[in-house]
Amino acid sequence: MKVLLIWPRGYEISYVIPLSLGYLKSNVDSKRHDVHLLDCSFHDIDGESKTFHDTLDRLNPDVVGVSSWAATFVEAQTIFKNVKRTHPDITTIIGGALVSAYPKIAIEEQTIDFILRGEA
Repeated sequence: MKVLLIWPRGYEISYVIPLSLGYLKSNVDSKRHDVHLLDCSFHDIDGESKTFHDTLDRLNPDVVGVSSWAATFVEAQTIFKNVKRTHPDITTIIGGALVSAYPKIAIEEQTIDFILRGEA
């Protein structure tokens, strides 16, 4: 299975790094699954950019997961909308502090297939 884990644009890169996504990747059996990380904050990529779409097309993942806090939820929604618009068969998953505390906000989003609450 090919997995793309995304850290959305909007985090201040001087203070926040996608450590949680690194932990997830390091705990996946790399012989069975191909996991890629995309740090959109570090690379200044938004979910509507050509760079984002080119990366999505090149990696062609089965699953896209996004970790989101309240400050980046709008960008996470943009990412999911663009993923589903161009690749409707990709399974989308959201996790992070916001949906752990307020899952209803993500449940109402039609482009999110699964929500992971707490420590994924």
